[in-house]
Amino acid sequence: MKKKTLLLKNYFFDYLSDKKSAPHFYLILLIVTNIIFITLYATFIFGNGTYMYNDIGSDTSAMSYPFNIFLSKLLHSGKFSPYALGVGLGTDILPTLLQYVNPINFLLLLFTENTFPAALLIVTFLKLNIISIFSYKYFNLIFKYRPVSIICAWIWTFSSYIILWGQHYSFCTAAMLFTLFLYFLHRYLTLTQSKSVVFFIPVMTIFIFTNYYFFYMTGIISVLYLLFVLIRSHKSIREIAQKLIGLAGMALLSMGIAGITLIPTINSFTRSARTNAITTQNMFSYFKPHNIQTLLSTLARFFSNNMLGTGSNYSGMMNYYEIGMYFTSSLFLFSAIYLVFRKKYRKTTAALLIISLLSVIFPFTGWLFTFNVAAQRWTFIICLLEVLTIGCFLFDIFTQPSKIAIKRTLILSPIIYTVSFLCLFYGHKHNWFYINKTTLALSLGFVGLYWILLLLFLLKYHTRYFLIPFIGILICELVLMNYTSINRRPYITKEELAHDIYNDGSKEAVAEINSVDSDLYRVSKTYFSHSYNDAMVQDYNGLSIYTSVNSSNLIQLKNNYDAFGYSGNSFYIDYSQYMLATLLGTRYVISDSVPAMDSRLYTKVANVGTKEIYKNNYALPFGYLYQNQLSTTEFSTMTDTEKQLNSSIGFYYTNEASPKSETAYPSAKLPVASAKSDLLNEITNANFCEHTFVDQKLTLSAVGADPYITMEDSSKFSNSGTNYFVISSDGSSSEAIALALYVTTDSNPEFSDALVYNISLSQGNPNYSLLLPANITGLRLDLPNETSSINLTEMSVLHYEDENLMDTLLSDLSQSPVTDVLFKDSTYQATVNASSTSMMCIPLIYDDQWSASIDGKPTSLYNINSGLCGVEIPSGKHKVVLKYTPAHFTAGAMTTTVSLLLYFYLFRHQFKQAGLLIKKKLKKSKKETSNA
Repeated sequence: MKKKTLLLKNYFFDYLSDKKSAPHFYLILLIVTNIIFITLYATFIFGNGTYMYNDIGSDTSAMSYPFNIFLSKLLHSGKFSPYALGVGLGTDILPTLLQYVNPINFLLLLFTENTFPAALLIVTFLKLNIISIFSYKYFNLIFKYRPVSIICAWIWTFSSYIILWGQHYSFCTAAMLFTLFLYFLHRYLTLTQSKSVVFFIPVMTIFIFTNYYFFYMTGIISVLYLLFVLIRSHKSIREIAQKLIGLAGMALLSMGIAGITLIPTINSFTRSARTNAITTQNMFSYFKPHNIQTLLSTLARFFSNNMLGTGSNYSGMMNYYEIGMYFTSSLFLFSAIYLVFRKKYRKTTAALLIISLLSVIFPFTGWLFTFNVAAQRWTFIICLLEVLTIGCFLFDIFTQPSKIAIKRTLILSPIIYTVSFLCLFYGHKHNWFYINKTTLALSLGFVGLYWILLLLFLLKYHTRYFLIPFIGILICELVLMNYTSINRRPYITKEELAHDIYNDGSKEAVAEINSVDSDLYRVSKTYFSHSYNDAMVQDYNGLSIYTSVNSSNLIQLKNNYDAFGYSGNSFYIDYSQYMLATLLGTRYVISDSVPAMDSRLYTKVANVGTKEIYKNNYALPFGYLYQNQLSTTEFSTMTDTEKQLNSSIGFYYTNEASPKSETAYPSAKLPVASAKSDLLNEITNANFCEHTFVDQKLTLSAVGADPYITMEDSSKFSNSGTNYFVISSDGSSSEAIALALYVTTDSNPEFSDALVYNISLSQGNPNYSLLLPANITGLRLDLPNETSSINLTEMSVLHYEDENLMDTLLSDLSQSPVTDVLFKDSTYQATVNASSTSMMCIPLIYDDQWSASIDGKPTSLYNINSGLCGVEIPSGKHKVVLKYTPAHFTAGAMTTTVSLLLYFYLFRHQFKQAGLLIKKKLKKSKKETSNA
């Protein structure tokens, strides 16, 4: 039996080392790759899960899915318009669509909504296989030793970065393109007459189309990589300069070819709120080390992504996805120690380890690569260095192992692991994070197995006894250490996707609305369909969006009117923010029966399944006329409630720098609250909720299940007139606090879901106000959970004597003489019959890519009411048209055309040579056949 085993080991090793077996390496590579893939993704391939998550970091279902479905519908319908009202409050979707020029991503758009879960798996399968093949080719260029190359390819393909960030589909694509880029870059640097340079430019071009942000990071890395490789190869300064100039030239040519998407995309990025966030960061913070909690959380990521939990269970510092992903294999530490003790690798290994360590410790690296000191999305570089370190170690072990280095590695590695885990337990003891015991046991188990294997290798000192068990342990490690981050997060089942998430009856209600009303309007909902992007899937113009490049005007609108948003990435108008929703063109509200709709504001018009459809009693046309003007300076000093109310009686220029109309509009008469009831110190009952009132601040702290406070002093509520509830926090909580306000009235005397409003307060959105129903008798404020707390600086009820305040405020706007409203092909048009010169507000987000005309003649477009479009209308009947032209699209298209022609011209000889080579091969084949 031992003899047979020995023969098997000898045959297997000889087979892997034999040059004749090279073609079969790709077969072995792909077989193992797909065995690991099937094992890791079995839940989604054979089970009931979809490869989408709904916990923290759920961009797969909250962002990627809606955009994919929306663009897929556009593609299948054959109706494409660069500007889409169904995306947020309207946005240019061309930059997003052009990201799908990548052939792999384009496959997603070919699938329908029903088959999208299968599409995700197919595309992920293709990406991982491409990564596997080209990483093998790359590592083979480095090591020129196939056993090492194939092992490194598996480790890289299933490294923690690719697996975990790969759950964001665009990042998986970026990792695939980075691998292709790396392969062609190394060929360019090391093969003097490599014809593959012709393919290098298309790879870079597709990279830019897909993710210019990752291409930017890769560009920085490529320069450092070029210098490192050529200096180690003892190239002259002239040769290095030539290669650097050549690389820069190819990059510029690729950027030119991608100009059709790059120029508009950069334009949208520079206009986004994210740009402002980047430019306002403190330079000194870049060189201050991360705090100890963050550094220890980072340390845990070197041993496993799941060491501190995954998804909603993550307990470390920083954002779950922003903190670096470093784990590749437990073999890395053994490899690094070994190479430090090998003379020929010592200096290089030590230098790279020090540079890598400093890059992790200081936020400067995050700023350099991501423009965000707290973001570590750049750590695929560290993962690559880890894999290369493992590869160097294995190459040395397989070819010329050092007994002394192995002995020192066996002695030192347990010490380093022990110190590292003691540091982690120190953080655990201080409640900075919680260590996942199962992952810890697995990590220690594989460390022990590699240590034993290395010891046996030292004793036997023969590669033949090392290779087979090593590959077996490695495959088990890749499966077990990645399995949790893929399968132990709460994923969306196929039934949920088909019958609940995004498919909860809203589509049918929207279809009913559209069947009876073909005008232009927006729709709101009283419930949540999983994401701010649900309108994209459910085919209506909504009031929310979640994306990374929201325009600064949209965020200005959010901030000025206290709309909700976790960050600049999100925007959401709650249906209870009645005035703002109405001013943005909301005509219908879809309800799921609770809460009860205020009959003063809404009239029920239909039932569709479990949904109820209500029409806004004061709905405005999609474009309405103002006769009065507010002072911009005075507006800035108003409370959030006053801003919403006053915007119904007069417009204002968004900022003083805006071009002013020469027409003088009368000043608007501001509605003023007749009384204000302060509720901060008027708590009548508390349930599992401690409350202290000090220095005009109410602190609420949950001390048990179902924490809430009630305010039921009827003298604090006016049953005549109109009442607004106003609440503000001090913004001290880093997380958004979700509160629930229950209301009792004469007709609803008990606190129940019949009258409840959801409120969210955060650092970015510390204020909230809402119109209360008539005849209120009591209020109850619920905290979200038994561990929550919040500091309130205001909680009051504003009283307006006018019982018909909404009618007083909105009657003029709702009767605006705006008809024949239409939006098609990125063009808005309407007929306006103004009795006098008026400012027309079109509830579209202002952008200088809009051009306006009246009766075919160009006219000025103004930025009014915190980022909406304004056109001054002279008296009389006129046709108003707003046309959206994608930013710099023409310039981008011309750049692409010229660059493509230049590309084919510059590389015409390589193309001809490739054609001649094919002909020569064909002639040679024919000659050999005739001779035979």
